[in-house]
Amino acid sequence: MSRRYVNRIDHFIWVVRPENIARYVEQAEKLFDVDFEHMHGPTVAGTDRDCYVSFDAGLEFMAPLGRGDPTSAQFLEFLDRHGEGPWGLRLRR
Repeated sequence: MSRRYVNRIDHFIWVVRPENIARYVEQAEKLFDVDFEHMHGPTVAGTDRDCYVSFDAGLEFMAPLGRGDPTSAQFLEFLDRHGEGPWGLRLRR
């Protein structure tokens, strides 16, 4: 018996600087008429980054806050090299 795995795009990840994340989230909420969920950040225990996701809009804003974990360090390197912008897609089965 063969299995067929189907991946789909869950949401699009946009990497931004920490000082800009609140403004981008507010603008996207108005533009797409959706709400964003605060997943990580200074007031949320966990990783060394700030993150807001709207699954309805299919969009995530990610802002690294330091190099405390490998993923945050990767996002900081991306910002240093390319500036704010699209980082990638999150796939889900």
